[in-house]
Amino acid sequence: MAFKPYHESAVLQILRCLNPRMEFSSEDQQQYFNLEKGHEGEQRFATMLDSLTNDWIILYDLLLESDNSIFQIDALLISQHTIYLFDPKNNEGEYYIESDNWYTRAGKEIKNPVHQLNRSVLLLERLLQKYGFTLPLKVP
Repeated sequence: MAFKPYHESAVLQILRCLNPRMEFSSEDQQQYFNLEKGHEGEQRFATMLDSLTNDWIILYDLLLESDNSIFQIDALLISQHTIYLFDPKNNEGEYYIESDNWYTRAGKEIKNPVHQLNRSVLLLERLLQKYGFTLPLKVP
């Protein structure tokens, strides 16, 4: 049972409306492509989670603040004993890693998804502690 169902982002909805009406810059086109790919992956993931039969609380696309830092979580699955944090990715292409930095095959640096996930875990743990929640947080 999902208490906050999955919805595509407002930015993606706007870009979908604008795409047939104007020519995007290469940067805007790349953002649109990345949002579409991310949406596809998150939608498939949400479909899988929504098919669970147990008594779970599922929350999607959370924008939270902890320690004066804003962070986003794609999906939380909450059971009686554990909170599971999910950050599905739907990237395509080839990537390489040098000194903990991630790059596309063309040499463009991208955000390290491991760093993003670790930051979300840390900030969510602090937020949960602040409000007295003691359930363990796991990243499957």
